Amino acid sequence: MSRRVITMDRFLEIKRQLELAVPIIQIARSLGCTERTIREIRDGSILEPSHAKEIQFPAWSEKSDWALVLEEVLAGHPFKFIWDERFTKEVGYKPFLDQFHKRYPHYKTATTVHRYFAPGERCEVDYAGDTVRWINLNTGEIVEMQVFIGTLGFSQKIYAEATSDQKSRNFIESHSRMYKAFGGVPKITVPDCLKQGVTRTHLYDPNINHSYQAMAKDFGTAIVPARPRKPKDKSLVELAVKLTLRLYRWRFRKTTPTSPEQVNAQLAEVTNIINSRPHSRFKISRNASWMAQEQSKLAPSQPETSSIQTSRSQSP
Repeated sequence: MSRRVITMDRFLEIKRQLELAVPIIQIARSLGCTERTIREIRDGSILEPSHAKEIQFPAWSEKSDWALVLEEVLAGHPFKFIWDERFTKEVGYKPFLDQFHKRYPHYKTATTVHRYFAPGERCEVDYAGDTVRWINLNTGEIVEMQVFIGTLGFSQKIYAEATSDQKSRNFIESHSRMYKAFGGVPKITVPDCLKQGVTRTHLYDPNINHSYQAMAKDFGTAIVPARPRKPKDKSLVELAVKLTLRLYRWRFRKTTPTSPEQVNAQLAEVTNIINSRPHSRFKISRNASWMAQEQSKLAPSQPETSSIQTSRSQSP
């Protein structure tokens, strides 16, 4: 059985995210500690990192792939079937069920849970796998640009822009412009495990890039990276990438932009079309949902300048 140690940095980050009202399960996942420890810190039972103790799980439980179990549960498969296929040689059905509910207590009353995010709770960000191009009329050179896309969790309002590269400076400044376009900052920002944001990927204990963490503190958001090889953690932004680039390539298939500004104007036009039309599932547009329920729940997007200056100084 393993025991994790709560360091001072992790202890202070837990307290900071609690002050931002980040859900306990999100803090536990992003910082690699148990929900019980977070509650004890919240309630004042733990005043110093040395007093923090982590729950120990049985050896069979530590070796099990609980993320895969959760995926199968969310797909609607009965617990009995999952246990019978994977755990009959390890443990009885009830201990298996108890371990699952200890790890995911919010799923105790349901076998299938749809992803729902409260207004102002979350946004997801990523770069598109494909690039967009413009032609320099002076030199005839075709220049490729990287497409940064973000989407809010509740309204699913989309923001997109193109930059020359994915370096830290552009990555952080894209966040700044995105928050401004959204009219505020959500409690949680979920990036993919890009090196600009996450210096060390880990299922439970990723290391956040220093300048990216500084940006998060300036804006008052918490960075909760998507887990490696877990596309459902950022499914909203992956859908946003698909919708945006598909419409962009169709709408401007007969034209070639001649400047970065024209590329971004086209992307803004595309996202405005997507955000303005009724959502096929919710029967209300993303913009209408954002204006009616989400914009007022976002924190003001007025950061200090330290993170932007740090990203510029670190970029060549």
